[in-house]
Amino acid sequence: MQFAQKQSALVLITISALTACGGGGGGGGNSDNSNRVVNTTAPLADTGTPNQMQGTWKSSCLFDASEGVFINIVAEFTSSNARLSSGAYASPSCTGFGLQIAVETGYEVTGNKLLASGMTANTIEHTISSVSMMPTSSEIANALNEDRACGFTDWRANVAYNISACQEFNPFQQPILRDITFVNGNQLFTGGENDGIDGYPSEIDSAPLFKQ
Repeated sequence: MQFAQKQSALVLITISALTACGGGGGGGGNSDNSNRVVNTTAPLADTGTPNQMQGTWKSSCLFDASEGVFINIVAEFTSSNARLSSGAYASPSCTGFGLQIAVETGYEVTGNKLLASGMTANTIEHTISSVSMMPTSSEIANALNEDRACGFTDWRANVAYNISACQEFNPFQQPILRDITFVNGNQLFTGGENDGIDGYPSEIDSAPLFKQ
């Protein structure tokens, strides 16, 4: 999934950096906590045309052998908006010591695309409205505070903070994210790693998300 690949890479780099060293740096930030805490469970608006993607989808807890961490992905779709999150963890249960990054978008199905495999996937264009980051353990929260990540010094475990304006950690510097999706029963497949010349992935990822 295009959003997840960008997020997971950042999550992995962040965990490695924070656990390897203690401090320095940090981007500019706002000390007003009330403007930065994000409710990542608030209902999403639903104002578009119903489609097969609506609902909540979740991946298995997947091991990334190249980085030595476990990753999970959650995608929540209404007919017009989406909340997409990925996390990286030390545990095979995808809980505890780790970090999550989530992006909220408005999206539209822009058409379909015939893939090299012969299947036809929907093309999706997301317009990003916000990006948040949440440490899932006190160790990561403390490391973020010591590093003054995004200029913040009050990171807390299991609390999401808006990092939309923080170039240090926000992997989405462009407002548009293009992806592809294919629904097969209770499985949602999304774009793989390779972008096509049209700006959309050229093939789906082999690991599905499951309808919850």
